[in-house]
Amino acid sequence: MPSLYSKPSRLALCRGKCARELEITPENWQAIFGANGLEILKTCRTCLEKKQKQKANAAAAAGNERKNERADSSVDASAFIGQPAVPAEDFFVALRNAGDVHNLTAYIDVSGLALEEDEESPKEIANIIAERVYECLGYRFHFHTKRAFGSSDMTRYEYNCAQSSSQQRKSIKVEDVSKQRDKGKMTVYPCDGWLTIWGSADTSEWFVRIRHNDCHQKYVSVEVPPNVKAYILENVDLRTSQQEYEVEPIPLPDGGKSAGFQAFAFAIPTFLRKWAGKIREIGLDSTFNTTKAGYECFVILGEVFGSGVPLGFLFLKSHNPDPGEKENYLLMQCLSDKDISEINALLAELPDDVKYQLCFWHAIRAVKGRLAIVGRQPAYYNADEAFSEYDWIDRDFVPINQMTPTQRESANLEVAQDALPTIRVVFNNQPVPSAPARPRIVNNLNGHNVGNNTDSQAALEELIER
Repeated sequence: MPSLYSKPSRLALCRGKCARELEITPENWQAIFGANGLEILKTCRTCLEKKQKQKANAAAAAGNERKNERADSSVDASAFIGQPAVPAEDFFVALRNAGDVHNLTAYIDVSGLALEEDEESPKEIANIIAERVYECLGYRFHFHTKRAFGSSDMTRYEYNCAQSSSQQRKSIKVEDVSKQRDKGKMTVYPCDGWLTIWGSADTSEWFVRIRHNDCHQKYVSVEVPPNVKAYILENVDLRTSQQEYEVEPIPLPDGGKSAGFQAFAFAIPTFLRKWAGKIREIGLDSTFNTTKAGYECFVILGEVFGSGVPLGFLFLKSHNPDPGEKENYLLMQCLSDKDISEINALLAELPDDVKYQLCFWHAIRAVKGRLAIVGRQPAYYNADEAFSEYDWIDRDFVPINQMTPTQRESANLEVAQDALPTIRVVFNNQPVPSAPARPRIVNNLNGHNVGNNTDSQAALEELIER
């Protein structure tokens, strides 16, 4: 395409009513980035504004306002007329220093990008630009679509913000509710974030536009690290039995042997050295009766990139132990199920400012199991202790069983005062769980059954029709 940057004194002829020959400047012409790269419109800015004004007046008179997309300042590239392309690295430095960006357009030179042999295609260059934008701004843009212009090799690549609420896909659910396995999703926002990139293999001058209306929380990557991906690809045929791991014994009280317990433990230094700096959470869990020898298996798991990595194992076998003796063998943890021995060991080893946390699934199961027992008296409720733990609790709340006779008024008893009626269905002097099915009738006509597997009314209607 003809360059618009080399000589500001270059002239162009307006195809509008004025038919003037004007200097190519942002004041005289409007430019866009289209099939031929950065190009000016055929009509000068004065004629274009008059034409747009006439259309706006006609639309307003007809009661139908229309918006001209080319007049949108977000796609107007007139500011780049007469300006050279900015080196890509300089653009990324400026983008990193800019912080949050709502609307940005840039004309960059991608010739300075360090590309591999397999990254020289326009699509790969666009992906590299999107990745570098993510590194600078903290917002990840996923490839959405591309449009190739038939009259040239120019292609437009569209990337949407990964956290945009308008681009989220709904999960496909099965009808059986018990089989639905919805996972937690990243928080989304109405940011309407888009990254648009125009480019071609024939030119190193590319156009980039960023639109991001809401500067929300940054994207948190949960992808598998590249070195892990490489290891998996290099060891596709490797079996677990073929993998050798270094283990290191863990010293235990009394050498792992006492009157009440027999135990042995070991750690996996390979995983500790590789993942220690990336572990976000450590948990302890156990399984009961895992071996024929009767050992209980405890495992310490470290959460790394959303997956559990085993860091150490403890095998424990009991022989009528003393109360609390099991806690001497358990290691420090921050998350466990509702095992009293694990809880006591945690409270004894962790600092006072560390809060103990139960496994959510075990906590829900414990609550459901407790509520399922009919007639069990709950513990004494202390309003002051409850308020000191959760200040949003009403201080005046008192359970019904702890109310005084004067407090047992109808206004304070917000529960049903009468038991629900019980309905029992008896059929042939035998109780049934539900009402019996309606009686069915079978009619014989000319040796043929009429009305099989239908109720009485349907059978009679069929008989009448015949």
